[in-house]
Amino acid sequence: MKLIICLSILLFFIQLNNCQSLPDNGILYQSFLNWMDNYEITYQSNEIQKKFDNWKTNLLQIVELNTCNYFPEVIYTNQVESNPGQNTPKFELNKYSDLNEIEFQGKYCGADPTMELPSKDSGLSGGAIAGIVIGVVAGVLILGAAGFLIYTKKKDGNLNNIKLKVFPKKGH
Repeated sequence: MKLIICLSILLFFIQLNNCQSLPDNGILYQSFLNWMDNYEITYQSNEIQKKFDNWKTNLLQIVELNTCNYFPEVIYTNQVESNPGQNTPKFELNKYSDLNEIEFQGKYCGADPTMELPSKDSGLSGGAIAGIVIGVVAGVLILGAAGFLIYTKKKDGNLNNIKLKVFPKKGH
């Protein structure tokens, strides 16, 4: 079974490299079915087209990334593999290849796909705005109290009688 899968993938990439164009959906769909068999994945009939489209998009991104990094082959793996002595990554199909980014994040990263990410220039946070409002209100109250005291002392004519108590230094 694995030999058939490897041969179909090899033929797929030979055709992809020779033609420099996208293989027809029949070849891609057969590769998708082989991938499903390899990972023992099944779908309901109403979701198979969406999963195939996701898989095809991911496959083409993998081919593009590996071509840019001079690794044009895509292989199946159930393990994480490294490329000893090489500084470039090698991208491969895996059991998550039928998920788009939002589905993967929602299912495996704990992200809520309905939540929007905050924009980078969203301005001040709610706490910062509350702190500014409280500071302004406190400043206005202090200035108002000081103005009221000065006004009442001036009205009474006792503005010159405001004295500050000065404490002498100890030891003198």
